[in-house]
Amino acid sequence: MVNKPMDIFKNILVSIDFKAEAESEKIQRAFDMARQDKSITLTFVYIVLEVVADPEVSVLSSEKQEKVLVNDGQQSLEALIASYQDNNPIDNEITCLVKIAAKPSIGVIQQVLRGHHDLLMVSTRDKSIAESMLGSTSLEIMRRCPCPIWAVKPEKNERKKMMVGIHFDNKLEDRNESLNKELLRLTSLFKRATTEELHLVNVVNKSTPEADAKNLSEIEALVTQSNISDLKVSIEILEGDVTKVLSTYARDNSIALVMLGMLSRTGLVGFFIGNTAEKILDDLDCSVVTVKPNSFVSPITLD
Repeated sequence: MVNKPMDIFKNILVSIDFKAEAESEKIQRAFDMARQDKSITLTFVYIVLEVVADPEVSVLSSEKQEKVLVNDGQQSLEALIASYQDNNPIDNEITCLVKIAAKPSIGVIQQVLRGHHDLLMVSTRDKSIAESMLGSTSLEIMRRCPCPIWAVKPEKNERKKMMVGIHFDNKLEDRNESLNKELLRLTSLFKRATTEELHLVNVVNKSTPEADAKNLSEIEALVTQSNISDLKVSIEILEGDVTKVLSTYARDNSIALVMLGMLSRTGLVGFFIGNTAEKILDDLDCSVVTVKPNSFVSPITLD
């Protein structure tokens, strides 16, 4: 299990995808976070896929082909990060890694586990590619990665508005209060100097005066306990299909960053997102931070 930091992320992993449209934005955001605290370490990782040798195509063995790909990837990665360091010098510890894995998602999560990283930054893919907004690899990572994940997309409004999806689950003893608290606590780490508003949105299947009043009271209590007094806070309790309402609200209100808590619906370790959250993530056109409960255990191992 990867422990979350008490005050700020200290050991950030940045997954590099040379083809992603948000790569520049993501690396810049990582440097911006590191600049806040010299004790923050940045690790940039690029995953090389395992090679299955085909004698009819190449005379090189799979091991030799992988070695060439790793060397090329290491050079490209170090050159990329050096260019940012030249333009945005920071004194933090920076590491560039190239790892071999059967799938990019597995390689990234294994590095999270191996390096005990407390935040993972991933890219979005352009929708013109036949993928979802986040891309299949990012969704696979979100299903299985234990630490908070920041899927970065270029910001259109300098993050003036952030949104947190507040969810109450009557099947849980604390109605999901602990995860809601964690989401609000983390807003202080993701807001910027330009951030002015925080929208707390709770979507219910069927609205009733009694249930809405209870949810409103609990959200107000969460706000009182959180360090967000410098922001204009809006609380909305909306009725409808959460997969449509949250993404529609984010677009209509020009939200630049959405924070969501992820819960298991199957009762099985490692299976937690399901169709509901995937539809939300796929439909959002802004950056997204996802956070799992402390009890989550990744099905990916280092073996």
